[in-house]
Amino acid sequence: MNIGILHPGRMGVTLASSIDRSIHDIYWASSGRSNESKQRAINYNLIDLLSINNLLNKCDIVFVSALNGGPVEIANEIVKIGYQGLVCDTNNLWGESSYREMADLYSKNSIDYVEIGIFGWPIDHPFHDNNDHIMYISGHRAEEVKKIFVKDYWNIFITSISAKLAKEKAYSTQNLK
Repeated sequence: MNIGILHPGRMGVTLASSIDRSIHDIYWASSGRSNESKQRAINYNLIDLLSINNLLNKCDIVFVSALNGGPVEIANEIVKIGYQGLVCDTNNLWGESSYREMADLYSKNSIDYVEIGIFGWPIDHPFHDNNDHIMYISGHRAEEVKKIFVKDYWNIFITSISAKLAKEKAYSTQNLK
């Protein structure tokens, strides 16, 4: 499969580095991105398709990892372009109501949507190797997304509630012990 990363920030390249590259090609779009993002993409061998439009036309699955309001802007651009693949939102900004809102936005436009909540340090962080990497996935294509990643990198849990809520529940339970 062709997989897109929007965008290769610290967590974006962490996701990219944990995808099974023996069967998947990983792409990104350099237009408008910082020199730091461009260097990370080069360091992790992401294939540059220059624009989001090109990326969406090429990729079956797109992971959205963006900060500061970026996920909403990207969602609107994805819808506007008419993407017909699977969008995986890894931003952890949403709760159950926002998850439904984003899912509805994509669903109304025939775009499949999966929400992902993650624990773990970015790949370039000094504590990266000393950390359990945990991923919660919610959405009807969650099992398919789980199979994209290399074995033993993430501890992956499929959840029927918002991935953000599942992550928060797990974190609060862990801190009570």
